[in-house]
Amino acid sequence: MSVRIHIPDDVVIDDEIPEPLPGVDIPLMAVRLGWMWTADGSDESYDGVVEWSRADDLNQLVETVFATSTFKALTQDAADGRLPEVGDRITLRGTLSCVRSYEFEAFGLPDIRQPWRVTALLSQDRDGYLIEAEPIPPQGSRAHNLPTPV
Repeated sequence: MSVRIHIPDDVVIDDEIPEPLPGVDIPLMAVRLGWMWTADGSDESYDGVVEWSRADDLNQLVETVFATSTFKALTQDAADGRLPEVGDRITLRGTLSCVRSYEFEAFGLPDIRQPWRVTALLSQDRDGYLIEAEPIPPQGSRAHNLPTPV
């Protein structure tokens, strides 16, 4: 299943990932599901299960790892309701974007990077790339480093 992902230009310029052209395998990349302006106004709906969550009281945010049947995504939302619990089944709507590699350690986020294969380059401009990509199934089981919720 291919999904649309926005990749900021600086992620490629800084060699965090290779240039995302059709057929290219990106060895490790994580995605974030959130609201991002797109030229065509498109977003998608994803069903999944919460695998990790925490409340960030300083920024009044709720952060989660959301697992679909084929990939995992970080999410971030305003803390205006209850904190999703591990195992909760939820549906989220939004757009996917690439997570910069420094964010995992800097913000204590779970490292959910996984390999992806670029299936199409939809557009490229000064802000980055809009691609379609699909997760590459793991060769075995790869444990994800999920920190304990606070």
